[in-house]
Amino acid sequence: MNPELYERFVEAKNKGLKRQLTELVNQFIASFNSQEEKEVWVREFLEKGDYGHTIRHEIYRDLVFPVLLAGYKRKEAWSTFWLAKTTSNLHDLKQFHSDIENKGAIQLLTEAYNLSPSADVRKELLEKYLAWISYSQHDWPAGIIMGWDGASLEECEQLLEEIKFVRHLDEQGEHTSYLDVYEGRVEEYRNRLQKRVAP
Repeated sequence: MNPELYERFVEAKNKGLKRQLTELVNQFIASFNSQEEKEVWVREFLEKGDYGHTIRHEIYRDLVFPVLLAGYKRKEAWSTFWLAKTTSNLHDLKQFHSDIENKGAIQLLTEAYNLSPSADVRKELLEKYLAWISYSQHDWPAGIIMGWDGASLEECEQLLEEIKFVRHLDEQGEHTSYLDVYEGRVEEYRNRLQKRVAP
């Protein structure tokens, strides 16, 4: 691996020299001599975290994703966690997303948490759940949303089970009141649905 090529790529990117970027990044990718080199670089690259909102397409496609996918298939918590953290890149590479069964961030983080319930994974998973809860009740009092539609009775039951898990993630109880309100709304919406189907 030639780190100087990556430094030149970063410099060209910072200067806005778009014409040079593709050539430099491809030269850098081609400079790796082994899978082990790639794994070491990817780990350092991700943990340094100075790549912005998304990772450059070629770097993700040819370096990051293959390393993470290999670790994911070995059931490594670290790789699964970072697949979840880079889902914005995955959405742009639909052919790769199918390699992990089109799982979203919450599913991947839950898998990572089950493999190794570290504080970092717990924090990230809790944040994702809270954002998802916020979205699912944004039409309240009209209803509770699942996907693009209102939640079904079965989905309401599923939500009530997931709230228990979110409470478990919220170790310090910082979000207890918020979750109480949400749980009450899901129960109310479930009761509305039950009345609609009652004979």
